[in-house]
Amino acid sequence: MSLSVCMIVKNEEAVIADCLNSVHSIADEIILVDTGSADKTKEIAHTFNAKIFSFEWVNDFSAARNEALKRATAEWILHIDADETLNSASLKEVQRIIDQSDADAFTVVVRNYHPAEDMVRYMDSKQIRLFRNRAQYRYQNSIHEQIALSIEESGGNIQDSSILLHHYGYRKHNTHKAQRNRILLEKSVQNDPKNAYLQFKLGETYKALQQNEAAKNCFLNALNSNGQGLSSEILEFVYLRLSQLELAANRYHESVQYARKSLLINPDNALSLYLISIGLLYTGRVKEAESFLTHLQSINSNKLVPETDIAPLVQICESYKRERNS
Repeated sequence: MSLSVCMIVKNEEAVIADCLNSVHSIADEIILVDTGSADKTKEIAHTFNAKIFSFEWVNDFSAARNEALKRATAEWILHIDADETLNSASLKEVQRIIDQSDADAFTVVVRNYHPAEDMVRYMDSKQIRLFRNRAQYRYQNSIHEQIALSIEESGGNIQDSSILLHHYGYRKHNTHKAQRNRILLEKSVQNDPKNAYLQFKLGETYKALQQNEAAKNCFLNALNSNGQGLSSEILEFVYLRLSQLELAANRYHESVQYARKSLLINPDNALSLYLISIGLLYTGRVKEAESFLTHLQSINSNKLVPETDIAPLVQICESYKRERNS
C-alpha cells in the first residue's frame, strides 16, 4: 500500500527539513501546498522531491488542507505540519497499518511541547492524522479543522494507534499566530455559538494571549453548550485549564474543584494532580495534598511535571508533619 504525506506551509524554512527528514523514508509522495512562502521553504522541500502546489490563502485552513488531499494519489494519507516530526519508532507502525489494517482512519498521539516556563513539559492529544485517501474524507472548520465528522458520516472505522508526532510549535509564544487564530475563531464561534469544540479552542487562544477571564468564559461556554459535545479527553483538558485559571487568580477552592473533575476522568493526569496539590496546600488541607503528591510522583516517570516543581510541595508537607509531631 502507498502513502502520501500531505502538508500545508508558509515560511517554514526553519523547521521543514526536520519534518521531511522524519517522514521521507515511508512516503511514496510528499504533497506540499504552499500558501505564500517568501523564504526558502519551497527550495528545501524540492530537495526531498516534494510535489509543490501554490494555493491562495483564503483564511480557511480546511480549504488549504483539502487542496492537499485532492492532489494526493496514494492509497493512504498521513497529514503532518511543518513544525512537527514523526517519532522514528513510529515508522514501522505507520507501515504496518497501511499494509495490514482494515480500518479507515487512525488517531495518533500529538505531543505538544510547551514553553520552558510552563507548568509541564508537554501535553498529549489524540488527533486523526492517518486515513485512507477517499474523496468523501475532507476537513471541516476554517480553523482547528477536523476530518473526523466526514469519516464518521461516511461510515468509516476509526481506531487508535500508538503513532507519535512531536509538535514543537507551542514551545515559543507566537503572539502573531495567536492573534490570527483569535480572529478566525471569533468569527467561527459567532457563526456557531453552540459548538463546544470551537469554544474550547477559542478559550485556548485567549489563554495564550493572557486574556484569562475571556478564556474562562469560553471554557465555561464549552461545558454549557447544548450543541456539539466534547470527547472525554477534551473535557478532561477543559477542567484542567479552568483549574489553572482559577489558581492564577488565587481562587484556590475553585481550582481544587475543577482539578477534581479532571481527575475523575483521568486519575493519572499529572498536571491536574499537581494543580490540586497546590490548591489543597493553599487551603490548608496538607494531608490530602500529600496523597495527591505521592500519586503524582508514582506516575511521573517521564518527568511531565519537573521534579524541581514537585519537591518544594513535598517539603511543605514534610515540614507540616514535623511541626505536628513536635
